[in-house]
Amino acid sequence: MIKVCALGIVGSAGLAMASSSPAFTVPSDIKIDRDTGLYIEPEGMTADEELAGHYYLNVATGELIFNRFQPATSPIRGASTEVWMADNRLPCADFGQTSGTSGLIDRIGGGNDWDTGSMILHWGDIPADTVIDAVQVRYSTRHIDVIVDGSPAGVEGFGAEWTWNDGDNGRNSCLTRTPLVGLTLFNLPGRTTVPPGTALSVYIFTVDMADAGISFEIGDSDGDPQGADVHNPFFFITDTSGDGFPDGDLDGDGLADFSYTQRFFQPGTVDWNGDGNLDGDINAWADAGNSLVAPTGTAVPIPDHPTNRWTIDPVDPLPAGQGIEDSFDRYYFPFGDDFSVFVGSFFYSGFSCDANGDGTFARRSYAQFWHVMLGPDGAPQPCPADFNGDGLVNFFDVSAFIAAFNNQDPAADINGDGLWNFFDVSAFITLFNAGCP
Repeated sequence: MIKVCALGIVGSAGLAMASSSPAFTVPSDIKIDRDTGLYIEPEGMTADEELAGHYYLNVATGELIFNRFQPATSPIRGASTEVWMADNRLPCADFGQTSGTSGLIDRIGGGNDWDTGSMILHWGDIPADTVIDAVQVRYSTRHIDVIVDGSPAGVEGFGAEWTWNDGDNGRNSCLTRTPLVGLTLFNLPGRTTVPPGTALSVYIFTVDMADAGISFEIGDSDGDPQGADVHNPFFFITDTSGDGFPDGDLDGDGLADFSYTQRFFQPGTVDWNGDGNLDGDINAWADAGNSLVAPTGTAVPIPDHPTNRWTIDPVDPLPAGQGIEDSFDRYYFPFGDDFSVFVGSFFYSGFSCDANGDGTFARRSYAQFWHVMLGPDGAPQPCPADFNGDGLVNFFDVSAFIAAFNNQDPAADINGDGLWNFFDVSAFITLFNAGCP
């Protein structure tokens, strides 16, 4: 069974980012690109992906809907508009690429201190005062799972954590990085088949935060959270670092700088249920990563490094993934979760494509990790307690629900499990008692 822990964080570090790091030696298999000064990711890309399924998760109610082999989004109450995304297309789609490719975040047996249990951080730009009340996160895995009642049982102890932060323009922006919200999922599903080769199974989670008290505002400029539950007041215009530039717009382009992180936890390393025992089998470790994509918009070379680094033109209208650079930061935790070490800024510009169709892979292509954030679309949201849709919550809604329940109408399957039973009645009573906003 998939389990979720969600934490709203304002002004305190959920993952400590160190402004100074203990001395350590960069292993010899890490190469530094002489033009960019960035590390070249040593493992490059993995083999092809296979889409395993899509989950809709409502953090407030615990509702979980699984669609096998379907990436389509489920209805999201409170959020329906993509406001920032990096999910658009395959990096080499123009040159014949037809299946997805992952960048490994946890690489088993890689030989580096940060190959397992490290964290990747990606950054971008978004208009100030943007509210996020749902996210889509994605991961790829080689962990072996089994099917129970038509869906993956989940790999005991296998988890992942995502966080979102204000004030981050990458390359260890630890002086201004300020956490907003963290989301942890554990007992995540894995591969339910063992395909030939080394393909990873991919899962997408659409996580609805609207009713859970963890919606968040990025780059607050006026102290008004715009209806969000979590924000850092006046962050976009404040200069706490004393460098003469606002913390919320480090690159001076008029947009709020933010980041998100992704980190995996292998089985047998965390006591998720708090019983004093580590959950899962430490012998069940397997590779895990995230899909590589090329967001829409105009990919242009950064002037100083025209052959190695790319950015998406920030003047393109949303959702174009404004200001997404072809690089990401990596951290690892040699002293436990209380202290992180910045390894370096890596990039996947080595993702080359067969530009001429002759088997010669020479062109460097833009590639970044898949990620989506969604926000309110401004339209009135339906009230589930108003079952007959007349704008009132009264006896007639109860009557309409009972009639639909007796007819096994999908609208009366409140918890979405395909059954009409006591749990749907109980869920409707809860909605009815809560009324409408």
